[in-house]
Amino acid sequence: MYFFHRRSLRKGRAIAAAVNFFGFSLFLGLATYFVFFQEKASVAWFGKAVFAILAITLPIVILWLIRLFTGKGEWNIRISENELIWQVPDNVGEKNLNLSISKMSKIICDSSKNIDAGNYYYIEMESGEKHPINPSASGINMDKLFNVLESRGVKYETR
Repeated sequence: MYFFHRRSLRKGRAIAAAVNFFGFSLFLGLATYFVFFQEKASVAWFGKAVFAILAITLPIVILWLIRLFTGKGEWNIRISENELIWQVPDNVGEKNLNLSISKMSKIICDSSKNIDAGNYYYIEMESGEKHPINPSASGINMDKLFNVLESRGVKYETR
């Protein structure tokens, strides 16, 4: 076994719920202030726009949190001599992967030009098929994972 990572789904639940609750409370308070306590009409319209954005995104976030809290299991990420095994918990929106290292062409990191956006990672196979991997939910150190895969002959590319 060259690499092993395990993380329970419970670890990220409290943090995700707190961040979402804080974010929605902050924007709801901001919108309330703009709509009810500002005298300028343009500021009130901005507050109404923030309310509309909150109304649209709230169901999406609630569904995501429900899926997060109803999911069971843990991430098991392993690299053996011949394969990469990426097992994810149920209901988190990711796919389990069982990829042969000898058939991997390269690992691609799409770096965003926007500071707020994160990096997107893909494993590209020799056949051209791309498998996305999400490091944020699993808590994995991508540098360690990529170093092990590079030592096994898989190229790393940043775009």
